[in-house]
Amino acid sequence: VVALVGGEVAGDGAYQFYLTSVDDNQNTAKTEKTTVYIDNTPPSLTVTPPTAAAALIFSPDGDGNKDTFTVSQNGSIEDVWKVEILNSAGAVVRTDEIKETALSTYVWDGKIASNQIAPDGVYAYRVSAVDRAGNATTDRIDNIIVDTVKPAINISIDSNAFSPNGDGSKDTITLTPSIPVTVGLTSWKIDILSKSGDTVRTLGGGNRIDPIVFDGKLPSGQTMKEGEWQAVISAVYINGHAPVAKSPLFTLDITAPEARTRANNAIFSPVGDGKLDTVTFTQQASEEPSWT
Repeated sequence: VVALVGGEVAGDGAYQFYLTSVDDNQNTAKTEKTTVYIDNTPPSLTVTPPTAAAALIFSPDGDGNKDTFTVSQNGSIEDVWKVEILNSAGAVVRTDEIKETALSTYVWDGKIASNQIAPDGVYAYRVSAVDRAGNATTDRIDNIIVDTVKPAINISIDSNAFSPNGDGSKDTITLTPSIPVTVGLTSWKIDILSKSGDTVRTLGGGNRIDPIVFDGKLPSGQTMKEGEWQAVISAVYINGHAPVAKSPLFTLDITAPEARTRANNAIFSPVGDGKLDTVTFTQQASEEPSWT
């Protein structure tokens, strides 16, 4: 222990010492000064774990959603900071070293030592350092979850056309969402899109995932324009997976078919005598899938 003249332990810092010797004849010898460092302070470290449970879950599958896990931390400048990823059995599956610099934010890309994506499961993050004087510090974050499951979703319609004009015939269309996996589901919705891709109405999103009877109305209560439309279902899972599925196009048509016809004669006699054997009908009609 290095003590000051008063008996107190010397504070952290750099010190120099030298030795002097004197013999019986007063001959004196002195060594060169040697520098030593006193360090009784462990490395400083602050690791801030996520406050929300959802932030501990990520899916390093390269889809652009929650592909990494970010650790908010800071620490003093040390020779080496050691970062370790541990699996649920406590075995270290990845080690990184941060040398001769202050500790800052660490981003785990979900890969283990073999450069492969970590298998789905529960992991822990541990960071530690030991300075030259043997002072040590460490901290960790537990219950980090790697979840790369990608449930599929779908949406179907019961008709390819409807006419919301209140006449009691095909006034609505039924949109049936399909979300087989609800574990980890955080939200879902159905958007009604025009053929150009503009969203005019958003439906669904509740706790129950039931068929939706759509009346063809805008949020203002007005009927949507005639033309082709599409229902798009989207969902978000806690691991960041965000699947999207589209229905077939369906037509909104509230205009009745139009037709006009006339005969060239009011009477004819098809007896083969060459007189008024036929009647000719002239007609005009709107474009429809079929006419009878």
